[in-house]
Amino acid sequence: MSAGRMPEKQQIFAAVVAGVEDVLAQRGADVPELTADEHFRARQVVVTAQRDGGEAFEQTGFVLAGMDRAQPAPHVRDATVTDSLGRLWLNLGDQPMALVATADGGWAIEGVDAPVEFTRAADGAPATVTFTVGGVRIRFGR
Repeated sequence: MSAGRMPEKQQIFAAVVAGVEDVLAQRGADVPELTADEHFRARQVVVTAQRDGGEAFEQTGFVLAGMDRAQPAPHVRDATVTDSLGRLWLNLGDQPMALVATADGGWAIEGVDAPVEFTRAADGAPATVTFTVGGVRIRFGR
């Protein structure tokens, strides 16, 4: 059925879908283009980040309304380090302890040589947590 013979609602829907496809198919700006943009520079949202190795590079920075544009520039770790694995906290007693992922796929208490092991109950919920500090194994259960 040609567009001329489609009912009006279908013609409108087809036009909207075609417009969305046109927008989705357009090329977006890459980081160097964004950081060179006069509008971003005028709003002071381009920052110079620093890598661990000393290399500096520009990126978009404090872009949300109300963010302090004068705050120190970000320090960027190596791309192989992720926050998604390393921000689990073990809350035992009155001081939470940050956990970090280990190279062997396990967990350890951040800043301490203390490997952490978890077990799960049949329903998948955590059942126990055990960590070893100075040769002493400490186990907590539900």
